[in-house]
Amino acid sequence: MVCIQGDMTKKACPLDKPYCNKNVCSTTISSEYGCTPEPLKCTGIGFYPDPKACQFYHYCEAVGEPSTAYDCQPNNVFNAATHMCKQKKLAGDCVTVTCDPGKIFQTYGTSKTYFAYCSGSEIEMLKCDTNYVFNRSGCVFQCPKEGNFAHHDPKKFYECVYSGTELVAMEISCPGGKEFDAPVRLSSKATLWLRS
Repeated sequence: MVCIQGDMTKKACPLDKPYCNKNVCSTTISSEYGCTPEPLKCTGIGFYPDPKACQFYHYCEAVGEPSTAYDCQPNNVFNAATHMCKQKKLAGDCVTVTCDPGKIFQTYGTSKTYFAYCSGSEIEMLKCDTNYVFNRSGCVFQCPKEGNFAHHDPKKFYECVYSGTELVAMEISCPGGKEFDAPVRLSSKATLWLRS
């Protein structure tokens, strides 16, 4: 891919020189023509897809800081499920965000982890924490298996049990000001609290 006066144009380059710098195949990407995406404002730590160009992705080291942008090899796109690049085989493999002014949050393809918030021309990428999924309104807890799991409020936890064949989460408050001990998966302070 090469940029000429801000427009992206495709050009075939060998695998050992996959980038175009001044219309010449190169081993390094050039930001001279403005094709490298703008950094994202980091809303969390880790990998994030680029909302506008599926061949790019970002890594965030700290909340509120700008991301570092990376790009996939030619004919590859970022795979949000694996956090790696994959070969683009179908048009649907290229996922971007389309802002709908009638919605607060925007979906990122079929991802249940990543979603976006649009404000004017700005797109802020967001992701749900482990064991949480995006339900078009925000992130909600989803039981990964039976057991007790941390809640965002340390004085609470989720107990996941089967109700028939469905795994359901019950939000439980720890008694007496105790906090959930994630490694032990029980509420504790000096001693463990066991539900009776």
